[in-house]
Amino acid sequence: MLNEQWRSIDSTGVIRAAEYRFPGGSSRSLLIRLSDRCFLAYSPGAPLLDSAMQVLGSDSEVVLLAPSAAHSLGLEKWKAGFRNSQVVAADAAVPRLLKKTSLQRIESLDFLRARLPAHIGVHVPPACSFGEVWLSIDADGRVYWAVCDAFFNLAALSRNVLLRSMMKLGRLGPGLEVSRAFRYVGIKDKEQYREWAIQRFSNGRTNVLIPCHGEIYDCADLSERVVDLLRKRF
Repeated sequence: MLNEQWRSIDSTGVIRAAEYRFPGGSSRSLLIRLSDRCFLAYSPGAPLLDSAMQVLGSDSEVVLLAPSAAHSLGLEKWKAGFRNSQVVAADAAVPRLLKKTSLQRIESLDFLRARLPAHIGVHVPPACSFGEVWLSIDADGRVYWAVCDAFFNLAALSRNVLLRSMMKLGRLGPGLEVSRAFRYVGIKDKEQYREWAIQRFSNGRTNVLIPCHGEIYDCADLSERVVDLLRKRF
C-alpha cells in the first residue's frame, strides 16, 4: 500500500521518512507530528503526496517546509493536495522559491515556530546563501537532526561513469561528506558556520543525522565524525 512508503524513524512515531526519485538523484521527505492534527512536512517530494495523504488524511493541517532554495519541486502539489497547508522557508530561500513556483505567498519560519512543541527546534545556519533549515527532534533519549544539503551520506556513487565522475567532482561521497557546492557557494562565512554547526553537535547527547540525501547516520560516533568533518571542510 502507498502508506507503507513511510517508515517510522523513532519508536514513538513522531518522525516518518520516505524516499523519492527526482531527475539526477534521490531525496528524502519527513513527516513530523507536531500535534494530533498538525504535521510538518520537511522537503515534501512530489511523488510522495498520495501516500502522505493516506498517512495524514487530507484535512490535517500541514506545514510545508522548503529546507533550502533548491527543494521546491513538491511544494505546489502538496499545497494543492492538503487544503489546510502553508509553505514556510528561511528568508534567504524565499526569492528563488517564488521565482521557481507559482506560489503567491511563503510564510516566515516564525509561522512554524509558533506551532512547534518543546521537543522540536528549528535552526538556520548562519551565512548560508542557500536558505538551509535544520530541525532538531528530541525523541527516544536522542536528538534527531534533519538537514538538507549541508551533509550527504550516500552509501555508494552512481554506476554511470559520467554521473559517477560528476559526483566525485562535487564531493558527494561515498559516506558522510560536505559537497563542494555547499562549502564554496552555500556558505559565505566558513568560520562562523563551522563554530555554529560544531556547537549544535557538541551537545553531550546521542545525535542521529537524517540527511535529505543518503543514509540515516545512527551510530555512536556521529557527533565525533561530524565535528571532525566540519573542521576539515570549513
